[in-house]
Amino acid sequence: MTGLIAATQLAAASISSSLNPFSPEDAQLLEAVNDAKFTVADFCNADLRQALYGNLRDVALEKKRANKVTRLIRLLRAHGLLIKISKANRYDVRKKGSSGFIMGKG
Repeated sequence: MTGLIAATQLAAASISSSLNPFSPEDAQLLEAVNDAKFTVADFCNADLRQALYGNLRDVALEKKRANKVTRLIRLLRAHGLLIKISKANRYDVRKKGSSGFIMGKG
């Protein structure tokens, strides 16, 4: 019983922030992940990075964006919206999670 509680606490501790679908940044993230090209096929960090920020020429800025997208993917996985494909650096949108996305445009 204690192992279950500890696992729950560890899982809850891994969620560093909440997702607010009404904030512009989180709405853009959820809209990008809920895009048909990502829900049909799996995607990697670079695919999501291009959907969010477009093509960048600056190497330093590209590295910062890659790190940020990694943290966003970790957040989405912690909330159960993405699953990692084993033995690959690719992710898939959970079918249960994709129906729960709230897409509101101001």
